Amino acid sequence: MLGRGLIADPFLPSMIKADTEIYPENRWEIFREFHDTIYQEYDAFLQGPTPIKMKMQGFWEYWSQTFPNPQKAFKAIKKANNPRAYNQAVNDNLKTVNK
Repeated sequence: MLGRGLIADPFLPSMIKADTEIYPENRWEIFREFHDTIYQEYDAFLQGPTPIKMKMQGFWEYWSQTFPNPQKAFKAIKKANNPRAYNQAVNDNLKTVNK
């Protein structure tokens, strides 16, 4: 269960270590970099956009829970049928928290 918590909130280990409940000010920039790194590694390893989307969709099932409207965030990712649409969905999701 701890692994799922770490996937859902990648900031959890550093917050536990610092004994704080406060997220970093640039939380979503760090999250974007974390997301992009995972995406690029899968892109280099897997063949074609469908397997990459399926792997990333598994992460988004947890990540979406940290967004204001989790169902809408996850639905946008699920509906993306190509890399361009996926990146747009990610950008749209991040815009909702960077207001």
